[in-house]
Amino acid sequence: MNRLRVTAAALSAVLVVEVAALAALVMSNDGRGEVHAIEPAIAEIRDKPAPEPPLYYQKDERWGGLPYATADSDIAESGCGLCCAAMAASYITGEDITPPVLLNLVGNRCIDAGQNHMGRFCEELNALYGIEHQDLWSLEDAEEYLRVGWMIFAGMGGKVYPEGREYGAHVLLIWRCDSESVYIKDPDDVSFGGSITWEQFEAIDWGSYFYAIREGQA
Repeated sequence: MNRLRVTAAALSAVLVVEVAALAALVMSNDGRGEVHAIEPAIAEIRDKPAPEPPLYYQKDERWGGLPYATADSDIAESGCGLCCAAMAASYITGEDITPPVLLNLVGNRCIDAGQNHMGRFCEELNALYGIEHQDLWSLEDAEEYLRVGWMIFAGMGGKVYPEGREYGAHVLLIWRCDSESVYIKDPDDVSFGGSITWEQFEAIDWGSYFYAIREGQA
């Protein structure tokens, strides 16, 4: 009886190891009837936050020409808000939520009179990923939330920094700060270094709204 118990336990252990080994492999057919082992998909899931949000450039050739906002516009022209929302969602969730992925989920529901409506994006991100948001109405409030770890969607005009390009109406993702600098993702300026001083930040011609976002709190 003891020998039977040991044999059964050993067989069970072998089966567990074999099942685990099979689960760790994802098989791919190369089209010629040969099957190869490739890296398991689970290895692509990040178990800790990325060091910073990705930069999704609205004129990226992979998605810039996709129709967006109005009948005669596309992401390259009007996708600043979409790209900011996708950057924030990717950073918070650890998933690769690119602008076309998010566009496929929300369509033009976050457009108002041809413009990106970041409040609606916040509502969509909450429904899709549980991302928490707060409407803010002053730069002082935005700075307060930024300093305690929230990211900010912000509308602005003019220049982000003195040598930068001039915008009419534009959306930025402000993602962190420290005592000396504010760190920004600008979806329409790949040459931007990513940070400005607090003095430069407060000199920007900000619009009438800010939206603070962060990972949902359980």
